[in-house]
Amino acid sequence: MDDKKICPLSMSGPGDMDLVFCCREKCAWWDEAAQACAMAVLAKAARKVSRNGR
Repeated sequence: MDDKKICPLSMSGPGDMDLVFCCREKCAWWDEAAQACAMAVLAKAARKVSRNGR
């Protein structure tokens, strides 16, 4: 299965439709420990905190 994900940092504005796929280890935002995009890791943590109230 092809596991291509769109980079959340690739779009520069609301009208920008040039999507770029995640380049994983080549990106400065790649989190080695989580094996995921640091932006996605931060968003997931913020969502968890907001849902649990902590």
